[in-house]
This record gives sequence, structure tokens and C-alpha cells, in this order.
Amino acid sequence: MSLTRITFILLCSAVGLVSQGQFNTPSIDGNINPGEYGSHVEGLNLLTSGPSSWYCTWDDLNIYFALDGSNINEAALVYFDINPVIPVNGVGDVEGTILGSQVYDRTRFHHPIRSDFGLY
Repeated sequence: MSLTRITFILLCSAVGLVSQGQFNTPSIDGNINPGEYGSHVEGLNLLTSGPSSWYCTWDDLNIYFALDGSNINEAALVYFDINPVIPVNGVGDVEGTILGSQVYDRTRFHHPIRSDFGLY
């Protein structure tokens, strides 16, 4: 077997491992278990904001968010851009808005993306 063929087989095997990735259905049980939302890498699938940590993962049908250390008396608001454009805040309001839909503490936030909808 040639070196090129062996290299190709190894690359195909590696791509299969990488493509499986971290993405799975987490247990909806109130606990954030190790590896449940991937490798918990800041900025990849974890965002720490003050005392709160946000986790995100998905499967074939759903997107899952988990919060740790947050105030349970305050709501969480997540904005989505389902049809991103380049640049992410470009084009115009036909592709979403950069204005937040809620006023929080008398402040309306501007998004870095053109969000199509938000979940509250």
C-alpha cells in the first residue's frame, strides 16, 4: 500500500472523529455534567459573564442552553441570526435588526449581529 493511500485513509478516519464533535443531547435534569456541553472552553461553548456561566450545545433538532451561577429571579434573553450576512451587521433591517427588542434598565442594546428573533 502506498504512503499516499495510507495518508488518505488516516485523514478520512480523523475527519470522522472530528465531525462527531461535542454535539449531543444533554440531560435536562438541572445539572451541568462534565462533557455534557462539550469541553467547556471559554468562547467556544462557554461564556462567563460576571458570576454566571452560559453553556450551549445542539443536536439534530434542538439548541440547548444552560446557565450556572445566575440569578433565578431574572430572565435570560437569547438572540438568533438564522440567515447571517457579511458583514454580520451589514445589509439593512430586511435581514434582521441590530436593536434589542427589550429595554433593560432604561437601555436599549445594539447587537453585534442582525438578529432575526429573540427568546425570552
